Amino acid sequence: MTHFSVGDRVIIRYGKHRGQEASILKSPEPHVYKVKAVDGFILYYSGKGLKTEKEGASTAVGGTR
Repeated sequence: MTHFSVGDRVIIRYGKHRGQEASILKSPEPHVYKVKAVDGFILYYSGKGLKTEKEGASTAVGGTR
């Protein structure tokens, strides 16, 4: 599982905000991250729900569930 640090830029993988960029605000518990999306929402995700911007550059957003 990927570990992120405060200030890291990430891409959200799941939910209504999928595909949006966000920044890590803090990690209140191991593998839990408080992020701020570009639209201003404050959200909580596990490390599995986020990916680095580098990973996001080669992956298309969308698809089926």
